[in-house]
Amino acid sequence: MQGWRWEWVREVRELVFAFDADDAGQEQWRTLARQAALRGKHVAVLEPGAYGGQKDANEAWVAGTLTVGTGPPPAAVGAAMSIVSEDLREAWDERRAIMEVDGGMSRAEAERLAWAALHTQRVTP
Repeated sequence: MQGWRWEWVREVRELVFAFDADDAGQEQWRTLARQAALRGKHVAVLEPGAYGGQKDANEAWVAGTLTVGTGPPPAAVGAAMSIVSEDLREAWDERRAIMEVDGGMSRAEAERLAWAALHTQRVTP
């Protein structure tokens, strides 16, 4: 995070963060994701589980354990949301609304990305 300059990605709409799997790395992506949302950017994050037990994306890539998915298809979002907790559903709906209204995304795309973010990151609101 040190040395990061938002002007480097001024014209970029979508970012993917892949920070270290430790607590400090996870806090860093949360901080940058909040700042990115305020700038109208769409953010995806690789969760520590994607690293296959390695400390970061690079080590996982070298070890052949990096796993990257795209989340459920849009049709699966509604069905999946019917079985999750109310807290998770509220967090999903808030993310979806921010992506749709502030990010200018279609509702279907916002729903899919919000679900993928909450499902893969296990982020608490």
